[in-house]
Amino acid sequence: MKRTAVVAACTLSQFAMDFQGNLDRIVESIERAKAAGARYRCGPEMDITGYSCGDHYHESDTHLHAWQVLAQLLQHPACADIIVDVGLPVVHKDVVYNCKLVFLNRKILLIRPKMILADDGSAGYCETRWFTPWAKVRQVEDHRLPPCISQVTGQATVPFGDALLVTWDTCVGFEICEELYNPESPHVPQYLDGAEIVSNCLGAYEEFRRPESAVSLVSSATAKSGGCYLYANQRGCDGGPGYYPGEAYIALNGAIVGRAAPYSLQEVEVVVAKVDLESVRRHKALIRSRCTHAARSEVYPRIQADFWLCSDADEGGPSIPPFPTPLAITSPSPEEQALSGPACWLWDFLRRSGRRGLLLPLEGDIDSSLTAAIVVHMCQLVVKAVATGDEKVLSDTRRIVGQEDYVPNGNRDLCRRLVRTLCLQGEERSARRLALAEALARDMGSRHTTADLSGAVRAMQAAFETASQVKPDAASFQDLLSRLKMSFAFLYAQASMEEKDEGEKEKRETDEDSSMEKKDEREKEIREIDEDSSGRLLVLTSANCDLLASGKWVKFGQVSGDVNLVGRFPEEVVERAIERATRSFALPSLADILSEHEKRKKIKNCEEGIGGRREEEVGKRKERELRKGEEKEEGREVVKGKGTEEERKGEERKRETNERKTGETNERETGETRGEEEGIEGEKAVPDSAMSMEEVALCRHLQYGEGSGPYSMFGKLCWLWGGRRAAQEIACKVKTYFRNYSNLQQKMCSATQTYYVPGTGPLQDARPIVASPKWTWQFNAIDLAVQNKEKQKETK
Repeated sequence: MKRTAVVAACTLSQFAMDFQGNLDRIVESIERAKAAGARYRCGPEMDITGYSCGDHYHESDTHLHAWQVLAQLLQHPACADIIVDVGLPVVHKDVVYNCKLVFLNRKILLIRPKMILADDGSAGYCETRWFTPWAKVRQVEDHRLPPCISQVTGQATVPFGDALLVTWDTCVGFEICEELYNPESPHVPQYLDGAEIVSNCLGAYEEFRRPESAVSLVSSATAKSGGCYLYANQRGCDGGPGYYPGEAYIALNGAIVGRAAPYSLQEVEVVVAKVDLESVRRHKALIRSRCTHAARSEVYPRIQADFWLCSDADEGGPSIPPFPTPLAITSPSPEEQALSGPACWLWDFLRRSGRRGLLLPLEGDIDSSLTAAIVVHMCQLVVKAVATGDEKVLSDTRRIVGQEDYVPNGNRDLCRRLVRTLCLQGEERSARRLALAEALARDMGSRHTTADLSGAVRAMQAAFETASQVKPDAASFQDLLSRLKMSFAFLYAQASMEEKDEGEKEKRETDEDSSMEKKDEREKEIREIDEDSSGRLLVLTSANCDLLASGKWVKFGQVSGDVNLVGRFPEEVVERAIERATRSFALPSLADILSEHEKRKKIKNCEEGIGGRREEEVGKRKERELRKGEEKEEGREVVKGKGTEEERKGEERKRETNERKTGETNERETGETRGEEEGIEGEKAVPDSAMSMEEVALCRHLQYGEGSGPYSMFGKLCWLWGGRRAAQEIACKVKTYFRNYSNLQQKMCSATQTYYVPGTGPLQDARPIVASPKWTWQFNAIDLAVQNKEKQKETK
C-alpha cells in the first residue's frame, strides 16, 4: 500500500491587482513543487488577486480577471497530475465570499468559502467590509461556473461549501487564515472525522512581540489530533501597509518538519515534506480520548478525487523515510522585528512603486537613525540575495538604479546608488546634531547634503510681518521651519531624480551602437526609464509611536513624508534596535547617537523632577479654568463688567500661548531643533510639559492595548505606581494625556502612512476625530476617586 505523501506549502510575494505577475508566481511555485515530487500544493490566501485589494473587491472587473487567471492555470501544463489550491473571491448567489479553490487535471473539485472572517480592526483586518462568512457548516451547494471556466473544464456546476477532499489513499481538510486562530477552529472536527492532512492559506501580518503564535498553533493542532498541517502565508508588501512574514510551515504530529526562510526577499519559496501516513494513523490511534470523540463526530460531506496523493516510488516500504527531524524554531526579538520586517517591506515598496531611490532626512536623533539602519539592512539583504543567484532581485536592482549591467559591489556601493540623505538646519542649529548626521551618512555610504533654511525662514517672517503687521512668537516660526523642511525634502527628491535621469540618458547616447537591433532595444529601454522617472525619490520620514501618540509634532511638518518605517515601534524598542544595528551593521556612529540620546534623556528627567511641583500647579490651574468655562455653559452667574471681560480675554490669550508651548513639537528628541546650543552641556530646559515620553508610552499602551478610558486608566496607574506618586499627581497626568489626545485625533488624519505591524495599538483608529478636551463626566469621576483616596489616607 502507498504510504508516503509529498506535500508542498508555498509562500509567494504577491501584489494586489497584479494578475499577470501573480499568475507567473503561482505557476513557478507549482513547477517547483512538482520538481520536488509533491502531489499537493497549498498557496497563500487570495494568491490570484493579492490579499490587500481593499475596495477593489467591490469591482466586478476584479472578479472577472480572477476567473480569467484561473482559466489560464487550469490549462497550464505545469498543473497536470498535482492537486492545486488557490485563493480568489467568488460570488455565490449574489454574495461575495473569500474562497479557496481546489482543482486537479483541468477539473474543479471544490470551492471552499471562508467561514470565520478576520475582522480585528486593531490588527488591521476588516474582511466583513468585502466578504460574508459561510454559515452552513458541513453543507455544500452547487455553484454555477462562469463561461470562461466551463469552456475549459466542461463543468456547469461544482460543489461550493464546507467539505473534505478524499483521494484513494487519504483525506484532506481545509482552513483559511483566521479559522486557525479561532477557539472553534474547523481543523478539530475535520481531524476527528478522518482528515489526515489540513491545508491553510493565509494573508496574515507579522505581529509585534507575537511571532511564535503560528508555530504554537499548528504544532498543538497536530499534537492533540494527529496529522499533517500545511501553513502557507504571503510574503512581503503586496500594496498594503503591513508586512507578510513569508511563513510557510509543515507540521507533523506536533513537530515542525519544514519551514520557509524568515525575512527573505525571494518571491517564490516552496517548502516540501514527506509525510508517512502510517505514522499519522498510529499517532491518532494512540490518543484514546481523541478516538472517543472521533467515534461520535458528525460527518462532513466528502468530495471524491480519482487520484493517489502518495507516489508509486514509495510503495513497498524501503524508501519510506524515518520520522522527519523536528526543526527548532527561534522567534525573532522585537529589535529584529523592528529592523528586518520594515527592511523587507521597504524593498517591495521601492521596486513596486516605480520609485527610483530613497531620500532620508537625517537629524542625528534615534528615530531617523533607526530608519537609516533599516535602509542599510535592506541593502544588505539585496546584496545577499544577488550573491546567492536571485535573478529577480538583481533585475529589480538594475531597473531601480537605471544601469543594465550593474551588480552590487557591497552594501555601501548599493546604498550610494539608492539613497540620498539630507540634513536641514535653521537659524538655531546644533553643531553636534549636524556632526552626528554626517557621520551616519558616511557610515552608510549614502550621498549626503546639508542645507541651511534660515534665509527662507527670515524671508517668510518678513513677508508675514508686512502682511499682518504682527510679529509672531518663536514657536510659530519653529513650526514654519518644520514645514519648510518637509517642502524642501520633496523638492530635493524631484530635483535629484531629474539629475539622475539626465545622466542616464547621456550615458546611453554616448554608448550608442550602430546595430539596428541594439538601437531599438536601447530606445525602448530609454522610453521605459522616462516613464518610470515620473516618480520621485521615495521620501522617508521618522517618528516612533510614542512621539506620535504624544502629539509633539507639527502637522504637515518634517515628520510628514511618503512612508514612516518606525511609526509603530515604541521608543524603548527603537533604542534597543539601534543597539543591535550598531553591532550587526557596521555603523559605529549609531553608538554616538544613542549615547547623545541617553544624555538628553537624563537631563530631561532631572529637569522634570525639579519642575514636578510647577507642573502640578499648571495642571490645577488648567482644571480651574476649565471648570469656569463649564459653569458659564451651564448658565451660572458670571460677572460681565468691562474690566473683568478684558481681564478674562487676557487670561485666555495667556492660557492659549502656554498650551501652544506645551503642545509644540519636542524637537530636542525628534531632530526638529528648537533653541539648541552647541553640544549637550549648553542645552536649554525642555518645554514645560506634565508628561515624559515614558509616561506617554505607558498611557498609550493602557488606552490602545488595554482599552482604558480616563477613569480606568487612573485606577490602573494608581496600582502600577503604588505609593510612589500621589493620587492627585496621577490624576493630573491622566487628564493631560486625554486633553492632548483630544487635540491629537484631527492631527492623525494628516500623519504619514506608517509601516504597519499589529501589537502596538492603532494610531489611526475608528475613534472620533473631534473630541472634547473637557471629559467632564470622566474627570469628575477621577476627582471623586482622588477625594476618596485622600479620605482613606486621613482615616489611617
